[in-house]
Amino acid sequence: MGTDTFTYTISDGNGGTDTATVSVTVGPNANDAPDAINDIASTTEDTPVTVVVRSNDTDPEGDTLTVTAVTNGANGSVTIDATSGNPVYTPNLNFVGTDTFTYTISDGNGGTDTATVSVTVGPNANDAPDAINDIASTTEDTPVTVVVRSNDTDPEGDTLTVTAVTNGANGSVTIDATSGNPVYTPNLNFVGTDTFTYTISDGNGGTDTATVSVTVGPNANDAPDAINDIASTTEDTP
Repeated sequence: MGTDTFTYTISDGNGGTDTATVSVTVGPNANDAPDAINDIASTTEDTPVTVVVRSNDTDPEGDTLTVTAVTNGANGSVTIDATSGNPVYTPNLNFVGTDTFTYTISDGNGGTDTATVSVTVGPNANDAPDAINDIASTTEDTPVTVVVRSNDTDPEGDTLTVTAVTNGANGSVTIDATSGNPVYTPNLNFVGTDTFTYTISDGNGGTDTATVSVTVGPNANDAPDAINDIASTTEDTP
């Protein structure tokens, strides 16, 4: 912006010439667009991060800048926080790595610009294990050991331990000292379906709880129950 000059020369084609000067005043635009600068951010697995993107963005006229649009990352979603006006990046479940998204700013006077945010998502110190519900079956009055951890998983591959169990409504549950698996013992003569819960630990603070459904069927035959009796008579009388 400012004033500049240049000269020009004219000729009449017969040897006559003359020179003059042009003065040009360059004024400001009605509005200059803002300048959005790329940003970087970091977070840990499964943890949202708010990125204060406008801290390094500028506007020639000093206009207040507003984030008006965002795009999702390839491995996470992005929203605009209603209070701060900043983008909030939420990584997809268990994603670890680098992701990017874009945001657009406006100066409120028609000027906009778009920049990219690169987000590094690091692993958690520990991810909790995933305990999956189980089913089991047994017959009346017969305990059953349930190998509950066979379908349970841990993101880091930690060894899982059954640390707690609850009793069923119609049976008791203990943890076998050798195998570490729950042992369900139905109440005497109970036939039907019962449930109990168990909790696993990965040994690093992560736990999860699941439910076991146990079907207790009837025995092929229940033994009779002979009850002691007493009788009396008199001498020489059957």
